[in-house]
This record gives sequence, structure tokens and C-alpha cells, in this order.
Amino acid sequence: MLRIIVLFKTLFCFNAVFPNNDTTLKFVYGEPFFYNIIKRPNGDIFTGTSEGIYHWTATKSKKISDEVGYVDWDDQNNEPIINDEVLKIFRYEEFNHLLPQPHVQREVFYSSTKDYLYIVADGHLYIFKLERHKRSHKRESIRSISKNYVGGYSGVYKNSKELKEPSYTNGYIREIGDTAFVIYDGIIIIRPDTTLNLYNEIAFKKHSTYQDIGQFRDVLLMPGVGYFISSTKNLFQFNFDYEIEQKINAKAADHEIVIINRLGEAIYFTFNNSVCVYNTLSKYTDTLATLPKPVRSAIHVGQMFYLLTQDSLYRFNNALGLQNLYGYNAAHTLLALNSKEIAVSSNQGLYVYNIEEGQSASLLKDIEFNKKALYLKDNTLHAGAITGLYSIDLSVKNQIIAENRTPSVLNDPSATPLEITLYAISALLLISLGYFISKYNNPQESRVEEDNDKEKLTEAEITEHIKVNLNRVTVKSLCSHYGVSLRTLYDIFDDKLPPGQLIRNLRVERMELILKEGGGIEDVVNQTGFSKTYVIKLMKKNATQGRLHLKQPV
Repeated sequence: MLRIIVLFKTLFCFNAVFPNNDTTLKFVYGEPFFYNIIKRPNGDIFTGTSEGIYHWTATKSKKISDEVGYVDWDDQNNEPIINDEVLKIFRYEEFNHLLPQPHVQREVFYSSTKDYLYIVADGHLYIFKLERHKRSHKRESIRSISKNYVGGYSGVYKNSKELKEPSYTNGYIREIGDTAFVIYDGIIIIRPDTTLNLYNEIAFKKHSTYQDIGQFRDVLLMPGVGYFISSTKNLFQFNFDYEIEQKINAKAADHEIVIINRLGEAIYFTFNNSVCVYNTLSKYTDTLATLPKPVRSAIHVGQMFYLLTQDSLYRFNNALGLQNLYGYNAAHTLLALNSKEIAVSSNQGLYVYNIEEGQSASLLKDIEFNKKALYLKDNTLHAGAITGLYSIDLSVKNQIIAENRTPSVLNDPSATPLEITLYAISALLLISLGYFISKYNNPQESRVEEDNDKEKLTEAEITEHIKVNLNRVTVKSLCSHYGVSLRTLYDIFDDKLPPGQLIRNLRVERMELILKEGGGIEDVVNQTGFSKTYVIKLMKKNATQGRLHLKQPV
């Protein structure tokens, strides 16, 4: 019956497993009453209970004494004993955050191994599995990663220090030499001596618009030629002064361009469903292969191109043609780990595809990872998700994969039919409870599963709501008003102007209209939600660039 107790106790304590912990609650024992826990230097773990002393190995226990009370170790006789004075020695409160009602002050006893954390509190024994990955930026949705930078929806950080701009990322962060290209929808170029907002330079000096360029996504250096920058519309060639030399395709793409690699004088990239090559000498573009669906990510490993659509991983070269290798669900990003393995991230987890074996294995399950947020550094794989930045030491990769393949109690031949039934019922309840808890803890980041909401909600409807509530609307308030996640909101706008930029643009338009009609700064502040300081700054900037001929506002 012990296992039954464990399952039902787990239900009541599930709300203690906050999403910012690198632990997973596996078992909670409520019977017998647990007094304390100790660990010997050799790793042996013992608990003192109302039924006696137990010795623990992983999650299994063996009763070794009927003595009741707080367990201690008798060095002279080299055996566990009961000693109520041990209460004065072992007092810990640092793990309250893992327990129910974490604000309650209590005496907590703990021990740990490399795989498990054991906590005794309030007469219960909690056993947590210590995950083999680390997690940082736990309350942020991480979108971009490079050697020294981490970016997400709520900020961009260089070596843990937040940048003044941009306020979010939506493309890659590339560090080329001593220059960093931080791609939000425009590009902030950070050099040791200066910082340049490339989109603003294009928009105001070259009189281009988002409709002409799209939102930027990636950048690649071609020595002696310049930079190739991809967007949601096209692939552009820039010179070393960051001026557009030309756009590679005559027509705009329906899906964002993916830069694959530079080989010799050629740039390989995707355009909608096709793999293309552009020769920088001949200025000629050729289509190499066409896939059934748009390419979401692509890499070059050895002599092969690996191409990822939403539901399949493909391989291509001129000799073998196009081959469908493996099926995935909601997949979006590839990263080569070495010459034999590829990391594949999706909305449902992180996987490793073995090129030689043709097999895929789960690395992290049931986590929604973000597009483009994979980076490899010092044999550590960093993956950005809606719940933070996950870092996995690849030296323990095979152990993680093996653990993910471990059969559950449903496949345990020793489990009784009653235990299997109770386990299945408990699992369903846990999944339901976990969903509502995650919604409560991260309301703006939790994924909205009902695609019907997204299909009913339109960009036009949201835009009209923004116009009506322009002086107080925010991206967060839009999510709250329509009951959708941040990801769903951005998906509704798809490759068009993102909602945050749309709000700003509409406010600027309203400001210009007010001032043209003779309104003053206070009118602008009241109707747009801009601060007075920011309005004055915008007026000076627009007047300098000749966008408005303004009379002095009252």
C-alpha cells in the first residue's frame, strides 16, 4: 500500500513544485510519521520514523530497527541510534520553497545524493529527482542566445547586465569578431566604440518601411563582400557601412528566410519551401530543392544539408537528393552538436537526432522551447524556452536519454492491477492540476491550447482595440484582455508588424496628428500614453529629420 500513499500524497503536494526549480517531485511518504533524516559520509541515508529506522537507497527503503524517534549515528558502535538531541543539530529552512505553504516557518531536515534530494518536514518525506540540467532566467521567455548575450521578450542581457536597447529579441544574436548583432525586429549593432540601431538608420535615412524590408531575423558575414541579412520578407546584401546593396529575390517571401551557410562564394538559404543558392560573383540565384512545407530551420553538416519543417527532418545534397529522415511535432530549430548528432527543439521538448543511427531521442520532455534559441558553448547545450534558459552538460547527455527511456510503473511486471489503475488515475489528475498551476504561476507565458481562440481572433480586431485604448494599452494587457498567451498574440500577427511596435507606431501617428491640428504636449500625453519627456524627445527627433514641420506646441 505504500505506493498508493505516495501517489495520493503527491497530488496534494504538487503545487509545491514551482516551475523555477531544477527538481521534480517523485514521491511523498505520509506514513509512517517521519522525524528526521541523516546521511553518513559513505552516502548511506537513514530516516527516523514512528515505526522505526529505515535505510534508503534511491527511492527504495528497508527497515533496520524498531526504535522510534530522531535518528542519529553512533560512531563508537558504527550503527544508527535514536537520539532526540539530534533535533538541536539538524535545523534547515533553505528548502521551504519546495514544500507546501513555503511561507510557513518549520524545521526541515534534508539529505541528498547526486540523483535525489530527500526532505523531511511536518512528518512527511519528500523525494525529489535532481535534474541533470540547470535553469536560469527562470521567469523569462528566452528567445536568443550567443556567447555573451541572452535575449527574450522582457529584455536583453550581456553577461547578466541588461541592455538599454533593444527591449526584446525576436531573431538571432550573432557575435562576429568584436561586434554583436542583436536582432529584435530591427538590428542593434554593438561595437566597442559605438552602438547603431540599423533599422532606424534604414527607416529614417533611406525612407524604407517594414513593408519593404520585413522584420530582420539573422545575419551572416561574407568576407570581402559584406553582410547578408535575412528577414521575414527577403535576403539582403549590405556593405560594410551597413547600407543595402541589393535584395536577393525579386519578390517577397511568404515565410521568413533562413540563412544556412556560406560555402566559397555562395550563400545557401531557404525561400518559402525551397533551398536556394546565391552566387556573390555571378549574382545568380538557383533553386536546389523544394520541400512539401516551409523550411523553419536548416544547417550544414559534413556534405549534407539538414532541413526542418514543422513535422519532418530532411536531408539533402545534389548526389542523393531530398530524403525524409524523421517525423517531429511542432519542431522549429536545428543545431549541430557534432558531426554525428543534431539537436532538434520544438514546442513539446528537446531531442537529439543521431545521424548514423537514424534515430531520435528525448533530452527534455514537455517543455515549450522557443524558435532560434539553441546555442552550443564549451560542450554545454543552451536552449531557450518560455520558462527560462536550460543548460545541459553534453557529457551526461546519454545518461539523460537513458533515464527518459526508463519504463514507468505501467510497464512494471510486479505492479498489481489496482496499483496500475491508481497510477493511471493519479497521472491524469496530476496533468490536469499541473496545467492549471502553470497557468496560475505564469499567466502571460502559459500556452493557450485552444487554437480556436487564435483562429477567431484577428489582427484587425486587435488593432481596433489598440486604437480605442491607445493611451493605456500594452502587450501584456492585450494578452489579458483576449485571454491568449504572448506566443499566440505574436502568431496572430505572424510576419507582420509585431504588436509592441504596432502600439508604438499608432501612438506616434496619433501624436503627429494632434500636433498638426494645434494640440499641445499635454494632449499628446493624455491621448497616447507617452510620457511628457518621451514626447519632447520624439518631437525634437522628428523635427531634426524633417518628418514634421511643427509649430511650437503650447
